[in-house]
Amino acid sequence: MIFVHKLFDIAISKGFRQDNPCDAIRKLPEKHKEMSYYTPEQFKEFESYFEESEYPFKLLYRVLMFTGIRMGEALALTWRDVFLDEGYIKIRKSAYYRNGKTHIGSVKTTQSNREIYIHKAFVDELRTWKTVQSQKLSKLTDSTDDLQIFQFSGEPMTAPNVSNFRASFKKRLPKDFKLIRNHDFRHSHVAFLINQGLRRGEGKDYIFFTLMKRLGHSSINTTINIYSHLFPSQQKEVANAFDDF
Repeated sequence: MIFVHKLFDIAISKGFRQDNPCDAIRKLPEKHKEMSYYTPEQFKEFESYFEESEYPFKLLYRVLMFTGIRMGEALALTWRDVFLDEGYIKIRKSAYYRNGKTHIGSVKTTQSNREIYIHKAFVDELRTWKTVQSQKLSKLTDSTDDLQIFQFSGEPMTAPNVSNFRASFKKRLPKDFKLIRNHDFRHSHVAFLINQGLRRGEGKDYIFFTLMKRLGHSSINTTINIYSHLFPSQQKEVANAFDDF
């Protein structure tokens, strides 16, 4: 809207038009999708429904849950991006699927280039899986470091692979168990960290700043706008401020 409005402004300045038709346009109200997330207990139940042969997909969702990265960022990860000795994952690229092919591009914003530290138990799990994967796929490549970390065959895991898996996986879930969207695992990550931060008595500003860096948001306002409702006592605190009015 801003760009088109500017184009008509230039047309007016050049004498091509007398008015700007964009002046009458008002921004439509933004519709936010309902945010869902798993508690740690729900995530563990979710994991219990995976079969042993589906471990690469299970690992994908563990990465989403434990790091809060976007699906495209996850599918772009190779072992060159995972620093097991230092205990962090480097995010520098994102995968997207177009015209039957996976393409590797840049991340969403400059701030999305980041290092995300992971807990020791997950580091150990990734180290074990890397050894297993290397044994299975070493004949397919000269450098196993170039393998996608979720890869379990000659081809890396793709967005359509994940969609197809979700469709079949959902059919065998209990009717009373809701399968959340892929992006909601990012929200689950945040909800857990906010809960942990509140338990430790950390201030909201510190929590939001930490989340902004971990999620790769370009502005702390983005983080606040998306996740401020996860502070349930915030509205009560505002109302209670009038006790001293």
